[in-house]
Amino acid sequence: MAKTQTPAQRVANPVWLRDQLRQLARDCDATIEEDQKLAAETRDDDRRKIFFDRIESNRYWKRQFERVLRGQTHIEDLDAFMKREGTRR
Repeated sequence: MAKTQTPAQRVANPVWLRDQLRQLARDCDATIEEDQKLAAETRDDDRRKIFFDRIESNRYWKRQFERVLRGQTHIEDLDAFMKREGTRR
């Protein structure tokens, strides 16, 4: 029988932390998909804006989780993002 880890042991475990970040990124994908469907179904512009704001927020956080998983700093990620978008700092 495997011994259950304490919360402190889990946080100190890099494999556990990476798995948690991957799960958070997947959760963001699911929420983005759901909000896109809801935004498409609503006729109220104010509600649609709320959904679009939530989508952008989830995209931001997903990118941050993935950045950490890739081992990139915030500046490296920003530079890569701006290159993809065709903008410069």
